[in-house]
Amino acid sequence: STSVSLFRNKFLGDYTVHQPSKEALIEIFKAYYGGRTEAFKRGVFENVNYYDFNSLYPSVMHDNKYPDPNSMHTVHADTTWYIRTFEGVSHVDITIPECHVPPLPVRLDDGKVIFPTGRLRGWYTHVELNTALRDGAVITRVHKTIYYTRTVRPFKEFVSTLYNLRQEYKREGNPMEIVTKLFMNSLYGKFGEKFIDKDTTVHVDTLSADDFKNMTSFERIGSYITTREDREPKAHCIPIWAVYVTAYGRLKMYETLRDHDPIYCDTDSIITRDDLPTSTSLGRLKLEMTVRHGITARPKFY
Repeated sequence: STSVSLFRNKFLGDYTVHQPSKEALIEIFKAYYGGRTEAFKRGVFENVNYYDFNSLYPSVMHDNKYPDPNSMHTVHADTTWYIRTFEGVSHVDITIPECHVPPLPVRLDDGKVIFPTGRLRGWYTHVELNTALRDGAVITRVHKTIYYTRTVRPFKEFVSTLYNLRQEYKREGNPMEIVTKLFMNSLYGKFGEKFIDKDTTVHVDTLSADDFKNMTSFERIGSYITTREDREPKAHCIPIWAVYVTAYGRLKMYETLRDHDPIYCDTDSIITRDDLPTSTSLGRLKLEMTVRHGITARPKFY
């Protein structure tokens, strides 16, 4: 396995991660679904509210505990005990009851992510599975579980420092506000850097004839070549953290959607007729705008 000394902070001290096998990393990636984008109602709407979470992903990085990669174990056992007891990811068969806002994602063959009811099979984080169980779902079989006996808080200091700095820059009208925002939002994704079917795009003028001979798959788009290949995982590849950040983000969205009357949502934003409490605090909702006249058609088209 690969070891990498990541960082030093007051929560972890000198923290070194021991990377598991490539096969384990690939299985953990199967629970990586991204943000929730969904049109609950379609058509023309008037006088509705458009809310955003204040730095959704940084807020869940700041507020929550994460599996300690150095405490990973694997078990093949048809039991929910590990799901209920430890953080981790499990491959399960689960039945979601009929409801307006289902809790769990499913990735279709074309890459689209939906949130259905009924019988599902997939890899999910334990925080999502326990929420689904709380709301009436039933796990009918557990195929495999990757669990962690310890938790850590690797992001709290980082987010707290940068969020406060960003607020200061915003008050000053300093363009560095955008830089701090990008730092906060992009950190977690680095831990989820792909190594299977990884895309690389380069200008055709930078490639030699030998480069083309060594390519197993490529596509030319104008003056650029996009290649796809399998690589060895980087030392900073810790997908359980990226998986949990997006899972916590979906759960925060889910709890809000479930308690209100959603028209549309997109990762960190909600359109609804309801009046929701707002705040400038990290992770709370802010009213982005009141929509006098709007149309929703489908995800990403509104």
